[in-house]
Amino acid sequence: MLGKTLRGRYHIFKKLGKGGFGETYLAEDRDLPGTPCCVVKRLFPQSKNPVFLQTAKRLFDKEAEIMHRLNTCDRIPRLLAHFQENGEFYLVEDFIDGEDFQQQNPLSPGTPESEVIHLLTEILEILAFVHQQHIIHRDIKPANLMRRQGDGKLFLIDFGAVKEVATLSVNSQGQTTETVAIGTPGYMPSEQAGGNPKSSSDIYALGMVMIELITGIRADKLPKDSCGELCWRNLVKLSQPLADVLEKMVRYDYRQRFASARETLEAIENLDKITLPTMPSSASSSQRTKVQGFHPILLVKRALRGETLAIVELLLMIVATAAAVLAVPQVQKLLPQEQIPLVQAAEFKAYQNAEYQLKLNYPTTWEMDSRRNRITHTLVTFRIPEAELMVSVEDLSSQPTSFDKYTNDFMAELEANITNFKKLQEGETTLAQQAGYQVFYTGKVDNISIQSWQSWTVKGDKAYVFTYSAHSRQYKEHLPTVQAMIESVQID
Repeated sequence: MLGKTLRGRYHIFKKLGKGGFGETYLAEDRDLPGTPCCVVKRLFPQSKNPVFLQTAKRLFDKEAEIMHRLNTCDRIPRLLAHFQENGEFYLVEDFIDGEDFQQQNPLSPGTPESEVIHLLTEILEILAFVHQQHIIHRDIKPANLMRRQGDGKLFLIDFGAVKEVATLSVNSQGQTTETVAIGTPGYMPSEQAGGNPKSSSDIYALGMVMIELITGIRADKLPKDSCGELCWRNLVKLSQPLADVLEKMVRYDYRQRFASARETLEAIENLDKITLPTMPSSASSSQRTKVQGFHPILLVKRALRGETLAIVELLLMIVATAAAVLAVPQVQKLLPQEQIPLVQAAEFKAYQNAEYQLKLNYPTTWEMDSRRNRITHTLVTFRIPEAELMVSVEDLSSQPTSFDKYTNDFMAELEANITNFKKLQEGETTLAQQAGYQVFYTGKVDNISIQSWQSWTVKGDKAYVFTYSAHSRQYKEHLPTVQAMIESVQID
């Protein structure tokens, strides 16, 4: 297959893997500008029997139609094409460049409960869309949950239309039957193994995934009692409400589970356990868990200004932990009095913008993106793969306003435009020796749960907003550096 071009368009250049259904390849789409990469899945027919091929073709087309219905969700790889060529079946999908949860576990036994809830919510929001389309995934497992590099988006992959065909066989009477149930042992509940999958079967699989991630024990190795119920609560420390939700997700009898992802999501939201993460401990950077592929998040204010956004990007928790960024006395009054680690030795260089009379220092290891956005008022962004510090400046000269009015208007916009807005903390602060204000809150934007921080000041006819954003498992590592950057800010 390597070097072959399918349909005169998809040029195969790398083999990604081989499974029971066939082979997966990486290809270039030569019909599009830049020849973007895509994934080609090739199915080997198990029989050349005409009855088999006819049934396989019908199932293949049916499943492809189902996958096409999912194309409106930007957390599921799009189906780009499906076709037959030389008696073989092919699917072409978006290529998701990232690491799956089997390659890198995003959780651990010591993970804060808020992060467990956040990850579970991320997955359930995708699965709720799938279930709303009356579709059952049937193979939720760590290898099918992937975090894309570059923007950190979480994807649910491998709906496996070809698996429906791969499990077919032909009996002695020439009839086609399914040989095995679709799914993976350890994550597949009993009713699915018996050929009767339900939406709650996906809930069981997701519950097994979460328990595996937080215990570090493979799903098929977790102990069960004589009734088939999972024995896991003594393996990890969780609050009883969250443990009760997970336990209900993995009940042996499907009638005792949550019926759908939406129902499970409502139970998670009712936990009301999301809190601001604590200040970092004195652990060395080598002891901190790293999460790859996180890309910085857009300001909530962009959404409030009416700009069309892919709001789902906010689910990485907009500035979930930036409450600790500004190490000034006013911040210390708002947050627990915990020790902030010393800034590690780093080489800084100066950034200066004469138009807005703004200066600050940033690490030489951070990329400076000086592309400006007149709509969102973004002036400059300093970033590394895991975090960013974004600076935006809004010109208020056309509508002069005081700091107090700007703050009141900003808070009113938040409360009016953020669904389920819940203010956690707010108060005065200091930015560049100027009076400032900040707010921490949780809420929903387009049904995506967010946890946010905004801090701003007004000088003259301009409003300055500083936003530190990072994945909740990365912010501690970069907090000392960001603190130094913020403390170096000057507005002349």
